[in-house]
Amino acid sequence: LSAGGTTFTISSTDAGVTNTVLGSSGPDTVFINSTSSMLTLETGAGMDLIVVNATGGPGLIDAGNDNDQVILNNTGGAVTLNTSGGDDVVTINRTGGTTTVNAGDGADILVINGTGGFTTVNGDGGADTITINMTGGESVVNGNNEIDIITLNGSGGRTTLNGGMEMDYFNLRGSGGVTVVNGDNPEDNIIGHVSCD
Repeated sequence: LSAGGTTFTISSTDAGVTNTVLGSSGPDTVFINSTSSMLTLETGAGMDLIVVNATGGPGLIDAGNDNDQVILNNTGGAVTLNTSGGDDVVTINRTGGTTTVNAGDGADILVINGTGGFTTVNGDGGADTITINMTGGESVVNGNNEIDIITLNGSGGRTTLNGGMEMDYFNLRGSGGVTVVNGDNPEDNIIGHVSCD
């Protein structure tokens, strides 16, 4: 992708082929509509927008530094998303494979609207806000460093919430599956009626 900002659409990838897309400086917009083989996407610096509509093969997505926005509408393979530095916004609407999100440094906002596979969300550095509206598979949320706010509005699968070393806030408003909460710090604030460990 060229410098200065680019809009790029990946319609599909051929099976058995390793694909690499590299960005540069500037705000990029990338749409991933379908994959059937390994895809590596690195958008580089700049405030990027990445929309993943569907993946069938493995993928590595690195949004780079700055304040990025990533929307995962559907993942079907083993996908890892790294947002690195900046105050990022990540929305997970559905996962079907093994999905790992590493938010990196910065005060990030992560919203989980639905999961169907094994999903791990790592807030990493910075004071993060993580909202879980629904899960369907097995999900693990790690607040990690700094003071995080983790809100659980609903779940349908097994959900594990780990606050990390700093004082965190857990708002437990609803759960339809198995929920495990590990505060990790004695100063954590846990509010709600879900059974906690």
